[in-house]
Amino acid sequence: MPFAIRFFVWVIILTCMGDGLCSLVIAGASQDHSLSFDVATVKVVKRFDPTARTIAGCHGVDKALTEGLPVARGRCRYEGYTLKLLIATAYGVPSDRVVSCPSWCETDRYDVEGIAENVGSVTQGELLLMMRQLLAEKFQLQLKAETRVVAGYDLIVAKDGLKLKQLSGNEARKYTRYFPGIINLQGSITTLSSMLSAVMHAPVRDSTGLSGTFDITINWTPDATSAEMRSGQPTPESTIFDSLQEQLGLKLQPKKISIDVMVVQAAAKAQTN
Repeated sequence: MPFAIRFFVWVIILTCMGDGLCSLVIAGASQDHSLSFDVATVKVVKRFDPTARTIAGCHGVDKALTEGLPVARGRCRYEGYTLKLLIATAYGVPSDRVVSCPSWCETDRYDVEGIAENVGSVTQGELLLMMRQLLAEKFQLQLKAETRVVAGYDLIVAKDGLKLKQLSGNEARKYTRYFPGIINLQGSITTLSSMLSAVMHAPVRDSTGLSGTFDITINWTPDATSAEMRSGQPTPESTIFDSLQEQLGLKLQPKKISIDVMVVQAAAKAQTN
């Protein structure tokens, strides 16, 4: 299928309610001429092996976005992905910000591949737009962007001061390692905040005002952190809250934070081919 151009007349309506929820509804009058793959396939994965190396990503002429084995130029391929992960990838959001997905959206797995007609010139951005179109067609997907105010944390410098070493350009190697109870990172505080969001299952915003690359290592007891968050009572073991202050000189401060989410309004199991 060749490329065509879509002309839009957009009407954008932003509504906010008292509970901190804002909704962005985009209504457009257009003909269906959006970017789409020349060839697109979706197959159900009946037996998924989480330990196997898989192909995952899109490869445009300008750059390749891959999370597994390399992807051939001019195509996107995701093996063993759920619809929730496919949405997160196509729209560039963390998977925990894809909400109101049906239960199967997080469990059923698919192999998805799309090949552009002009494999030698298609860009990364165009491939991601094609992925969105593929999801809309194959899964009957309808989404709505919303801004929600949720419970989260500000990451700030603790009162006793920062305990991190800032690295010079020659020293910085910029790597990340994460295991339950351990973060080992050479990177920015913003990167650390993103990793802490996964640990806390809540958004963490970098409010330190610190820039540059730091050598960061932190250890804590995951079970103790979970127990303290549930009960609100201190535990004798080291939690992420304790370790941040004692080891890094940083502090998590509870805060209401605005985040953007993708709300699944409609989705159907894919018609596979």
